[in-house]
Amino acid sequence: MPAVKVLVLGNSDTAGLFSAGERWPSVMAAGLRVRSGDDVTLFERGFWALDATAPAKAVERAQECDADVVVLPLGSFAFTVGFVWVRVRRLFGERAGRRFRAAERGFDDRTRQRGGVRTWTNGIARRAARRLIGVEALHTARETAEAYVAVLRALSRLEAVDVMLVEYPAERGPGVVGGDIANRRREFMAAVRTAADAHRYPLLPCADTLGEGNEFVTPDGYHLSSAGHARLGTAVAEAIHARATTDTVPARARDRAADTGALPA
Repeated sequence: MPAVKVLVLGNSDTAGLFSAGERWPSVMAAGLRVRSGDDVTLFERGFWALDATAPAKAVERAQECDADVVVLPLGSFAFTVGFVWVRVRRLFGERAGRRFRAAERGFDDRTRQRGGVRTWTNGIARRAARRLIGVEALHTARETAEAYVAVLRALSRLEAVDVMLVEYPAERGPGVVGGDIANRRREFMAAVRTAADAHRYPLLPCADTLGEGNEFVTPDGYHLSSAGHARLGTAVAEAIHARATTDTVPARARDRAADTGALPA
C-alpha cells in the first residue's frame, strides 16, 4: 500500500486545548486509512499564519515531514476577536502589553474550565476589563488575507506537495469586535480563495462541513467542540480522498502510484 504523509499546520484546536476527546486531524487520518487503504502518517505542527516568518516555517515544516499533503486551517480569528492586551499595547507600548497579557493568562488559567467554559469570576473580570480599557483585534482583515496568501505562495514552490485549505466557522459571541464583520470576512475569504485557485489548491468551505451549527463550537464561540472535531475530521478526509482520485493528484503521489503499478485509491 502507498504511504501518504499529511501535515496539519495546526492551532489551539488541533492541539486539543479547548475540547476533550479526539481531535479532528486524528479523525481525518483514520478516515483516510479506511477510505483509501493507504498507510497514512499524520503530522501536526503549531502554526500562526500572521507571524512574519510563517511562509518560511510552512515550507520548512513540510520539508521536515516530507509531506505529500499540507492541510491549512483558515480562520478569521485574527481580525474578528478583540483582546484587552492588544489595546494596552497600542496605548502604552509593547512592554506594557506583554506584562498585561502575562497577567491575564495567569488569571485565565486559574479561572477557566476545560472546553472554554468561563467561571463566574472569569466572566466578571473580563467584562470589567473590556469596559474600562477596551479591546482591539490582533490584525486587520487585509493583513490576515495577505499573510495567508504569502504562505500559499511559499508552499507553491514545493512542486510535489499538495495543499488543502479548510475554512473554520465564523467567530461568535461577546468577544467579537468591529463593525460589518460579515463583509470583512467575505472579502478576506475571497482574497484567499483567489490565491488558492491560482495555485490550484482546493478550499473546503465551512458551509460544506460545519455550517452554522452551535453544537460544533465551544461556549466561547471560537473553538471546536467534540462534535465539531468529529464532523470536520470526517469532511476533510472525504475531501482529500476525493481529490486523490482526480487528475489533480500531486506529483509525488503519481510517482508512488507508478512505482506500485496502481492509481492511488
